[in-house]
Amino acid sequence: MQPTKFSYISFGSLDGQEFGGMAQVLTAGAASFNFGDIVYFSAADTVLKSTTVTDYVAFAGVVVGGDLTDNAALTTLPATGTVQVGSSGKSVLVQINGFAPVILSGSLTLGRVIPDAATAGRVANGTTAGQILGTLFRTGTVGNLGRMLINHR
Repeated sequence: MQPTKFSYISFGSLDGQEFGGMAQVLTAGAASFNFGDIVYFSAADTVLKSTTVTDYVAFAGVVVGGDLTDNAALTTLPATGTVQVGSSGKSVLVQINGFAPVILSGSLTLGRVIPDAATAGRVANGTTAGQILGTLFRTGTVGNLGRMLINHR
């Protein structure tokens, strides 16, 4: 029985190590993209990554695949966020909700994350309204992949 009249989408059981959610194929702007990069919508209808935190008011999601993976999400989780999956001007697969892999800017604490102002595509701890991308549930060290519940606010 559903508690409301709204439908639900089940992504299965997440054991703390898995990622999942809906994804959309979008066009990459003038950059290459790694698995776990955070991206935003540009005025040219492409997605980009930036060190300008305010660009992420137009947060699109997290890159999980692209032209280099035949627009499929990676099936094996890499140890770090250095696996290129998308090329400039080509397609990228962007996860738009759910639990997503994100590249960490350092040894982060659990909680709210914002875009990193030092390295494009990475997340950092922060609480500035309008810049919060989600909630970090798994941490690590700089360049490693964390686990974030996408919840832009």
